[in-house]
Amino acid sequence: ICVNFPPPINLVVNPPFVNVCPGNSVSFTASASGGSGAPISYSWSNGQSGPEMSTVVWGTYPDTLVYLVTATDGCSLPATAAASVALLPPPIPSFTTDTNQGCVPTAITFNSTSQNAAQCIWFLGDGSSHIGCSQFTYTYNNAGVFDITLIVISQEGCRDTLFAPEYIHIYANPIADFYFEPSTSSILASQFNFFQNVTSQDPIYIYQWVFYQNEIALDTAYGPTASYTFPPVSGMYPVKLSVWTVYNCFDEIVKPLNLEPFYTLWIPNVFTPNGDGVNDYFIPKGIPVDPNDFVMYIFDRWGEIIYKTNTMDKPWDGIAHEKGGEKLCQEGVYVWLIITRNPEKPDEYMLSLIHISEPTRQ
Repeated sequence: ICVNFPPPINLVVNPPFVNVCPGNSVSFTASASGGSGAPISYSWSNGQSGPEMSTVVWGTYPDTLVYLVTATDGCSLPATAAASVALLPPPIPSFTTDTNQGCVPTAITFNSTSQNAAQCIWFLGDGSSHIGCSQFTYTYNNAGVFDITLIVISQEGCRDTLFAPEYIHIYANPIADFYFEPSTSSILASQFNFFQNVTSQDPIYIYQWVFYQNEIALDTAYGPTASYTFPPVSGMYPVKLSVWTVYNCFDEIVKPLNLEPFYTLWIPNVFTPNGDGVNDYFIPKGIPVDPNDFVMYIFDRWGEIIYKTNTMDKPWDGIAHEKGGEKLCQEGVYVWLIITRNPEKPDEYMLSLIHISEPTRQ
């Protein structure tokens, strides 16, 4: 008895071997020839059928995966071939920072500690990005909470991604401001009350007030309000308010406070030029009067000038020097006119009466 066997099936897979990154896809094509001439069907060990097979490769380096394909025509003996997949080492993304929070602006240093990474791509959460695996510093100029994304790529092209949500916290600085009452005053009422007017997204932890005279700190106070009495000396007194939030964000402001001089003249309404050393001369006293910017006239009852001086250093002794007098004027009422300057205001003119007591004669 003669038995005729159909020719065998010749089966090859292309490509027979590939290197691939975990998570990537591979494709293989099986090609069969020979056999009985009947149609050839293909079945793969992963359950797919047909001459072409595609799949996503999962596994752990250094695993090697093998996919078998079987070709049959229903008559000839089945033929089997193999395709091998070697998994490449994946990169492992990781990073550190010197800090992950701060106040605007905050410079943060990023350092990739990734393994098997030939290329690093950073997304910094505020729309900015950076390429490179070396250490770098980036400054955040706006407040907010920012995600960090690090994509690493190996020399073979394998990649992985690390996503760190809400990793960076940047806090807004407060805006220091204050007002005080009264808005201005004189040396006779030099106590002021101060009130904070700070704008801040976060709670204020510290209010610090510093009161200056020129560049010398006179005193320090704490709290949202303060009260301080300045020395009775006219001038500009800087006041500084410094504030810190609960996140240690800081701002300060300096405002000048004007303590005006109290302009006044003290003018006697009577004097006794009798040589007893008490109340012998008539001259005003005042603050802040410039003694060299001063004119005083004394008039008799008929309006004639009997004494004139251009300085506060020459008081009237009761003698009508402008009329050539050598003796005390008669006891009575005389008119004075003083012209002097207030350094803080325009010229001020004063007119009043004075009574002269004649010395007692024995």
